[in-house]
Amino acid sequence: VYLLTGGLGGVGRWFAAEIVRRAPGARVVLAGRSQPDAAQRALLSDWASTGAQVEYVATDVGDAASVAALVSG
Repeated sequence: VYLLTGGLGGVGRWFAAEIVRRAPGARVVLAGRSQPDAAQRALLSDWASTGAQVEYVATDVGDAASVAALVSG
């Protein structure tokens, strides 16, 4: 499992794309504060169509309880 913070911003998007490309079937969880827009949801769908397990979770990684919930479940 790859957990990327920063959501679908430039760096997070780049790392996610590289993981999906280099590790077929990988599970990638992206965490960010905002909900993804239509274009970002389409990108997540494109990555999933390659066989990767891609999930986006709206959470504030600055909040310890939110992070604990994210990694425990």
